[in-house]
Amino acid sequence: MKTLGILIIGILIISVCFYQYSVEASDAQDYYETGSRYYRSLDYAEALKWYRKSADQGEAIGQTQLGFMYYFGQGVSKNLTEAKKWFHKAALQGNEEALEMMKLLKEKGF
Repeated sequence: MKTLGILIIGILIISVCFYQYSVEASDAQDYYETGSRYYRSLDYAEALKWYRKSADQGEAIGQTQLGFMYYFGQGVSKNLTEAKKWFHKAALQGNEEALEMMKLLKEKGF
């Protein structure tokens, strides 16, 4: 009986961990989509805020978009160092756009 109780507790702990991961992944995608709505409406300051939330949670597309905003100076001062940082994070996850931007920055000597 004690073993069954330990097993149930273990299953509950694992379930909570998977639920937390699922919620965070969902939040990151939602943050990205919210940022995209603001970006399309040309509200770059607000888009930047939501892309950063997505990027901070590890969402590669959010990291890429944040990189583009720094690259083009949209809602922030143009900052190629900061752009490269975010492109690099997304490229490590296999984001194709970020990989292309890393190549472009390298060709520019950055």
